[in-house]
Amino acid sequence: MACLITSITSFYLIASDNAHMLANAILTIIPLLLTYLYPDETPPVPQLLIYWGAFSMLTLLDPSYHSVRGYYFVKVVLLSLLFLRPFDGAEWIARHIQLLQLQRMPSDEITKSQRLHGDIFTKDEIQVMERASVGRKSPPPEPPELRFSHEVIRIAPISDANRSGKGNFIEKGDALRRSSNADNLSHEMAAASSSSTSFIDSIDAHDLEFKPTYFLVFNGPFTDNNLSCNIQIRNTCTRTIAFAVKTNALERISAQPPSGIIKPQQTLHVAITLKQFKYSASEAERMTRDRVKFEYVYCPPETTEFSHKLLQQTGTGDIRRNKNIYIRYNP
Repeated sequence: MACLITSITSFYLIASDNAHMLANAILTIIPLLLTYLYPDETPPVPQLLIYWGAFSMLTLLDPSYHSVRGYYFVKVVLLSLLFLRPFDGAEWIARHIQLLQLQRMPSDEITKSQRLHGDIFTKDEIQVMERASVGRKSPPPEPPELRFSHEVIRIAPISDANRSGKGNFIEKGDALRRSSNADNLSHEMAAASSSSTSFIDSIDAHDLEFKPTYFLVFNGPFTDNNLSCNIQIRNTCTRTIAFAVKTNALERISAQPPSGIIKPQQTLHVAITLKQFKYSASEAERMTRDRVKFEYVYCPPETTEFSHKLLQQTGTGDIRRNKNIYIRYNP
């Protein structure tokens, strides 16, 4: 059916006198449908900007080539190649624009941009950026995380017997001074512990703990059966967290459960399933960008069921965060 529709559309674009209406309708309606009705399938914003820019420039040529047979067919094909694999023209253009921008940045901004867009560039491109930043000052190391204890330190009082026994050998002035110092130390430690406890209740140094932390490795062969690995998630903070799992390789990777609610100190296992597929060395470079992304946000403690509205709340003061775990293939 798809081949039949494609053939009829192609013939109409080549032979019809009204091909411009169909071509421009296809090139306008489909991106708008993806943007507003199917946002999960929408390409990244930089790629959309590249598409609309290319569409605008080609549309300016319509009056000049309107009478040329097949012009609108070529126009549709060229703009389709921006997103069709293995061409991915929009991704290639966006990647090279980012590369040119990063080569002109100072090293500290390059490091920050790599953290934000580390999954966009290939290994060779990252090496080019590293060579461009040689001799520049590296950013200072991040400060270590602070840990606070809830335990209150108590100092045992000195018994009357010990005081009377030691009074024979210590002068009265020294005894009074030492006793005063001990009392002051006890009050200071109690105050410090109280301050630490109050501080730890207001913030959470750790949100979610992931195991594995950075990579999930699947061992071949990949054509026999579906393969599954578990990612352990533990809520180490004192607040309830809502999360959702996304991936940029839907044709190969799925997650179960795809979303959920994690109560404080609760542990959950998410099964990542790799569907059967034929591994190709020519696709290996592109597959290095495969990943699963956990998006999560604080939610009210009485929340029991996940809703995507939880990730879209505004005005609550809680920031939606994410964690990327990359997929590695070992054929």
